[in-house]
Amino acid sequence: MTAVLRREPLPRELLLDKARQLFAERGFHAVSLRELGQAVGLHAGSLYAHIESKDALLLELIEEGFESLIHSMQVRLAEAPRLRTFLRHHLAFRQANSHWYLLALTEARHLTAGAQQELQELKGEYAHLLQCLLMQQLPKSPPLQVAKVARQTLYLLNTPPGSDGDVLSDCLGDLEQLILKRLQP
Repeated sequence: MTAVLRREPLPRELLLDKARQLFAERGFHAVSLRELGQAVGLHAGSLYAHIESKDALLLELIEEGFESLIHSMQVRLAEAPRLRTFLRHHLAFRQANSHWYLLALTEARHLTAGAQQELQELKGEYAHLLQCLLMQQLPKSPPLQVAKVARQTLYLLNTPPGSDGDVLSDCLGDLEQLILKRLQP
């Protein structure tokens, strides 16, 4: 029998996890570097061995989440390129990554204009996945209408933090039909 070795999270991994949690629960500006350091067992000054700045840490956390969402969605859609696959995976990812999701929706406003532009590019890449999927399902739909419906769909899927986003998972079939109906001439 082979013993399973459990490795302790590296200080950086622990720092990212704790920052994600604290920023989501208390807000980016409400968490000081001193508090973050205490939460991971480091002095505030020691954090700079792991991060460039608190702002850079927030950007990294949000970007990492979007990249993970995009990659995991690409994998799911390669297996089953259907609208319901997209909807189901988006809601499951949101539920499994609730701290990241809250950061991405509420705390990104604290980033610089340049950092927000980077995030817009990632959001655009994600929206493009949905647009391509919709075009595959209804190829005769006008591209501008597809883009509009994709934006509306993502807006609906991204209900405000604190609301019960799980209720959407109870009506995926209805939601799918509504989206496709919006694309029909």
